[in-house]
Amino acid sequence: MLGELASKNPHPAQKDTASGNDQPTSTREKVTLDRAGMVDAMLKASRSLVAITARSLASTGFDVTLPQYRTLVILYHRGPLSSAEVAEELSVNPSTATRMIDRLCAKKLVAKRSVGNDRRKLRLALTKRGAALVSQVLEARGIELSKVLDQIPEDTWPALHKALSVMSRASGDEADIYVGLFT
Repeated sequence: MLGELASKNPHPAQKDTASGNDQPTSTREKVTLDRAGMVDAMLKASRSLVAITARSLASTGFDVTLPQYRTLVILYHRGPLSSAEVAEELSVNPSTATRMIDRLCAKKLVAKRSVGNDRRKLRLALTKRGAALVSQVLEARGIELSKVLDQIPEDTWPALHKALSVMSRASGDEADIYVGLFT
């Protein structure tokens, strides 16, 4: 699938970093992608998507790191959670999640709410400001991703869609919860 995309490269002067060949695509032999080449392509795509997220986040003017934004996205899609549930979703230690949540509370992006009369049981939820931030980033990212898509020939979209879907499923991160972070 990604090989199909590589062979339909809209930028013929790009270098083939997997093989070290810097001749234009149109003048060299068709390169069969090996595992290292595929990993390299996936790393580049991942960096591109993270960079788009970082730029979109920076454009909001909020002082929020990518890990903090990821926490906001989880709360945005999952609703109120306990600190332990947030730690599990982030795959971090509970103390790491607690420190991050405290920072987000200080920024008034997350609120702690007691469950019933038990003040020891807390649920974490986005504030209106936190939800607005996630919405802003999602909108900015959608605009930037649309511009990227404009640079990709439409006849390659089906193969790209299939490849990205397969990659998402294989990574285990295809759930809607990560829509705000990487799509």
